[in-house]
Amino acid sequence: MKRVWVIGLVMIAALGGSVMLTAQQGRSLDVQMKAAQQKADVQGDLRGAIEDYEKIVAAASGNRVLAAQALVNMAECYQKLGDAESRRIYERIVRDYADQTDAATLARARLGNTPPGLAGGIVTRPVWTGRKVDAYGTVSPDGRFISFTDWDTGELAVHDLVTGQDRTLTNKGGWDASLAFADGSRISHDGKQIAYTWTIARVAPGEDTFAEVRLIDVNGGTPRVLFSNRSTPNRGVRGIAPMDWSPDGKWLAVSVRKNDGTIETALLSTADGTERVLKSHQDCEGADCRHQLLFSADGRHLVYDWASKGGTQRQVYVIPAAGGSETALLAHAANDRVLGWASDGKHLVFASDRSGVSGIWAVPVTDGQAQGEPRLLRANVSPASLGMTRAGALYYAVGNPSRDVFVADVDLAAGRVVSAPAIIAKPFVGLNDFPRWSPDGHALAYLAQKDPNSRSTQLSTLLIRSMESGEVRDLNVRLRYLNVMDFGPIWTPDGSALIVNAFDLAGQQGIFRVNAQTGDTQPLVMSDPRQGEVIALALSPDGRTLYISRNPMGVGASQEIMLAHDLASGREREIARRALQWGRGVDLSPDGRWIVRTAVDRPNAAVNVTYLLLYSVDGGTPRELLRASSPDAGIMGSFAKFTADGESIVFARGTNRRPREIWRISREGGDPRQVGLSAEWALRLAQPGTTSTSMHPDGHHVAFATGGNEVEVWAMENITAALNAGK
Repeated sequence: MKRVWVIGLVMIAALGGSVMLTAQQGRSLDVQMKAAQQKADVQGDLRGAIEDYEKIVAAASGNRVLAAQALVNMAECYQKLGDAESRRIYERIVRDYADQTDAATLARARLGNTPPGLAGGIVTRPVWTGRKVDAYGTVSPDGRFISFTDWDTGELAVHDLVTGQDRTLTNKGGWDASLAFADGSRISHDGKQIAYTWTIARVAPGEDTFAEVRLIDVNGGTPRVLFSNRSTPNRGVRGIAPMDWSPDGKWLAVSVRKNDGTIETALLSTADGTERVLKSHQDCEGADCRHQLLFSADGRHLVYDWASKGGTQRQVYVIPAAGGSETALLAHAANDRVLGWASDGKHLVFASDRSGVSGIWAVPVTDGQAQGEPRLLRANVSPASLGMTRAGALYYAVGNPSRDVFVADVDLAAGRVVSAPAIIAKPFVGLNDFPRWSPDGHALAYLAQKDPNSRSTQLSTLLIRSMESGEVRDLNVRLRYLNVMDFGPIWTPDGSALIVNAFDLAGQQGIFRVNAQTGDTQPLVMSDPRQGEVIALALSPDGRTLYISRNPMGVGASQEIMLAHDLASGREREIARRALQWGRGVDLSPDGRWIVRTAVDRPNAAVNVTYLLLYSVDGGTPRELLRASSPDAGIMGSFAKFTADGESIVFARGTNRRPREIWRISREGGDPRQVGLSAEWALRLAQPGTTSTSMHPDGHHVAFATGGNEVEVWAMENITAALNAGK
C-alpha cells in the first residue's frame, strides 16, 4: 500500500510539473509574440519579425489560438513587404486553422477575390456599400472594422467588414434625446482607441454650440473628453477635427478652426489635451478651410494638403512634428490630396488630377522630401481616404451618383396625373439637381456635377435646357460651388439672368447674378462672417427686391432673419426673425406679396415641431398656417408651393416612418385637405431625396430632382508590391 501511495505522489508531482511547464511555455510564447509585434510595428524589422513568428508557430503546436494569430501577423508582414507569400499563408490559415474562427474569417476576407500571382498587380474591391456608408471615419489597422457616424442617430459606431454588422459605441439616446453627434473619427495605430469630434448643437436661441475631441475604447465604454471649447483657454476655437494618431499614440494631429477664421495645423497631447500649434493658416476662407493631416511612418513629419485663399488647387506640404517651417512636397500645378502611406513607409499615396483626370498616385519620400517622379496607381477615381491598414491596403470612399431631373404633367390642385415623369436629357453623368423653369416656361435651368467620380455633393455647373429643341448649354460659370444650403437658382423676371447661392473662386460665400447667355457673374450680396452665410430665397416679380436670409439654417442655428434686399441701392429691410433649426421649402406667391416656407423648431431635445409659415413681404410676425409635433405626421421640409392663383399652398406631410401625402391649405388658414394623388406620386414629390420642386408657369408641369449620391467604400491592395515591381 505504501508503494502505491508513493507512486501516486510521484505521478501527481510529475503531472503538476508538466502543467507548470506548459503554463511557463505559454507565457514565454506570449512574451515572444509581443516582442515580434514590437519588432514589426515599432522597429520596422519585418524580416526579423517573420522569423520570430515562424518560431512561435513551430513551438505553439498545442496552442492553436496563438499559432493562428502568429500566422496572421506573419502574413501582414509579407504584405507590407509586397511579397505574395502572404497569400499562401492566408490560404494555410483557412485550410489548417478553420476552427480558429476569427483568424480564418480574417484570412478569407484578405483573400477576397484577389487572383493568384498577386505580386506586382494592384487589386481593388468593394468592401462596404449601402445606405449607412459614411466616408468620415477610418479603417482599423487590421482591416476588420471601419469607424463611422450612424446618421440615423448621430452615434459613433463601427462597421465589421467581415460580418457586415454594425456596433454602436456611444449612447446619447438618438436625435430625440440630443442633437449632439459624432464626426470625423480616427482609429489609433494600435487599434485600441478611437478619437472623434463630438459636436453639441445649440437647441435654443442664445445657447452655444460646443465642439469637443473625445477618446473612446474601440469596444465602447465611457469616452474621455480630451479637448473642449467650453473651457476658458479654448474659447477662441470654433471647431476641431482629429486627423491622425502619431505612431506611438502620444499625439493627435488636429485641424483647428478659430473664431477669427484662422486654421491651425496642430498636435494634441493624448495624455492631457495640451495643444501645440505647428502652423497657422490665415489665408483661407469659406469652402477651402479644411485639410488632411497625416504623420509619417516614423512620426517625425506631418504631411498635409492645403489650398490658399484664391487658389483653385490643393498642394501637399511637409512640416516637422517637432516644429519648424513647412516645405512643398509636390511642386506641380495640380489638385493634390493626401491619402496615406504605403506599407513600407517610404511612399506617400495621394490623389491628383495631374494627368487630366483624377486618380490615385504614389511618390517615394525620404526624410520629408520627395524622391523621383510620382507613379499613377489607378486613374479615373476621386477617392476620399479612410486610411491604410498595417498590411498596406488603402481604404477609400467614392461617390456613386444617381440623381436626375424629371419633368411631368400633374394637376396638384385637382390631384390628377396627366403624364408620368420623364428624365430630361443629361450631358453629365453624376449629380443633376435643383431644376427651375424659366419665366416663359421655354427653358429649364438646373445644376450639375461634371466629375462622375467625385464624392462631393457640391455642384459647380449651371446648365440651361431648351424644352423645344432639347439643346443644353453649359454656362461655364466662374464659381466654385453652387448649391449652398440646398437652395437652387432663381430666374430674373425677364429671363436674362439667374441668381445663385455660391462660393466664388476665392472661397467667399455670397449671392451672385449669372448672365443666362454668357455665364458672366456679378456678386450681389456677400456673406458677413459675423452672421454666417447669406442665402437668396426668392425674387420679387418686378426683379427689384431679393428676399434673403442672413443667418444659417443648418443644425445649431439660433435664428433666421428674413430681409428684403433692394438690388439697386443695397438697402435692407427686416421682414421677420424667428428661432429656427432647419427649413428649406420656400415659395413666393404669384402676386409677390407672400412667402411660404417650412420650418423645424426643436425647443428642446425631445420635441420636433414642424411648421408651415406664411410671411408678408411688408413685415410683421409670420403666421402659422399649420403646426405638427412628433410623432404626428410632420410637414416635409422641401416641398411647399403656391397654386397658380396664389390662394392656396400645396405641401407634403409624413414622417420617415409614415407614408408621404400631398395636402392643400388656404392661404387664409383653416383646415387642410388631402390632395388625391397616389401614394407613389406623393413619395416622388416629397421623399427625403427630392429637392427643389419647380412649377411651370402653366401651373401643371412640374420639374423635380430625385435620387441620391450613394457612397461606396473600396479597398486597394498590393500597393507596395506594385511599386516594388516597377523598380
